[in-house]
Amino acid sequence: MALSSLVPQKEGEPSFSEKLKQTKVTVVKTEGDTATIKIEAPGEEPKEEEMVKVEGKWIPKNLANNWDTKMADVRKKLADLTPEQVTAQKEQTLAGIKQVNETLAKLENAKSEEEFNKTLSPILAPVAMLAPMMMMQLGQQPMMGGPGPGGPSLGENKPADPNQIVTIVIEKKLSNAEQDPIIEQILLSVDDSEQVNIVPMAEGETTIFKISPVTDVEAFAKKIKFGKPAKVDAKKRSITVELEK
Repeated sequence: MALSSLVPQKEGEPSFSEKLKQTKVTVVKTEGDTATIKIEAPGEEPKEEEMVKVEGKWIPKNLANNWDTKMADVRKKLADLTPEQVTAQKEQTLAGIKQVNETLAKLENAKSEEEFNKTLSPILAPVAMLAPMMMMQLGQQPMMGGPGPGGPSLGENKPADPNQIVTIVIEKKLSNAEQDPIIEQILLSVDDSEQVNIVPMAEGETTIFKISPVTDVEAFAKKIKFGKPAKVDAKKRSITVELEK
């Protein structure tokens, strides 16, 4: 379910996704490893943001100021991780997923725009701060008004390797609460829960989980505990699971 589909919509107003599509990012100027971009969103004042290229990626200048120190600290902490700390981190990840699903349930059940916004505002505040960086890194099309072919490239979109994605198919539409224990089992069955990506989605009366990175589909299927793998297709990298009744 897309988060934008939950937003109570005022008649005649564009949806969140439509506003995002209409947002323009223009390169104002570039000089070496620095650039200034202009962000124009519908209904908002244009804003200029200074960007800096660090380790091949463009990020907001205010984040770049402490980038080297922060990244060095992160790498050191990762190197010092013990098995006990990894287990504790898994538990924190599971708690975070539960909290996300609880928030989604509140958004889905909101009876008014005010109630919806009250729930959503604390979530969007940090996202808004990172929006310029996300737009720079994920943008695949040439920036409106910016340099054409041959100009500077401000980030590349790197999708997951299809040969590392496995799709779990469940012939039942699951609620967020029903997805929770399945996601927990998936996290507990992978070797590194810090690196795994789990994307749940609904297609009609079917629920799908896309998981990466997974190298061996058949070996992964044997680790599934939340149901019975009824069909394993290593070529298509899909596993059809029958839930226990």
